[in-house]
Amino acid sequence: MSAAITVVGLGSGNPDRLTVGILKTMQQASKVYVRTMSHPVIEALGELGIQAESFDHVYEAHDSFPEVYESIASALMNLAKAAEDDRGIVYAVPGHPMVAEATVRLLRERCPEQQVSLS
Repeated sequence: MSAAITVVGLGSGNPDRLTVGILKTMQQASKVYVRTMSHPVIEALGELGIQAESFDHVYEAHDSFPEVYESIASALMNLAKAAEDDRGIVYAVPGHPMVAEATVRLLRERCPEQQVSLS
């Protein structure tokens, strides 16, 4: 079994703008995590049967955004390693995952050294 994280973007908030590929990726994952439930697409995902867990609690547990992002990135790598099957986990972020997304930057830096596949 290999650890894997797939990162997807939820876009700007219109669920009709999500691609079929993103929806399929989320439906086929062993588990879906979202950075926050405070996004207009979350309700539509639930209606499509996609259940997600958020990291909202991490924001309340730390005093600074760098600490929050560090905690989320570490948690995601550990969750990927502990995944029950080879489907891997999905991490969904608001907007585009490559635009101003600190957690994704940290994952890109750290996944290779942790033997976690990132796509």
